[in-house]
Amino acid sequence: MKSFVFSGHDNSGPRGENVICAAASALALNFSQSVVKLLKLRLTGEIKEGLINLSTAEEAGAESAEGLRLLTASVRLGFTSINEKYGEVIKIIETIKD
Repeated sequence: MKSFVFSGHDNSGPRGENVICAAASALALNFSQSVVKLLKLRLTGEIKEGLINLSTAEEAGAESAEGLRLLTASVRLGFTSINEKYGEVIKIIETIKD
């Protein structure tokens, strides 16, 4: 089972007008939808304001595991790109447990 947590708020602008928050939220939501729709993996957990906390409901097979690695690299690239454009506004913490 793999777990993914995206949390936080960027309070540097008015709600609904903050491009950093909107971009980070879009990346995180797209990641979770891609896991479900493209990899066909079930996710459990919660999505609420300021928090996306999800886990795969089952172990991923080899093909799905490779897909998860690719999607994780993609979302990391997106967050890194935001940091390159706007300064270090997103803290990326990756914990890998086998």
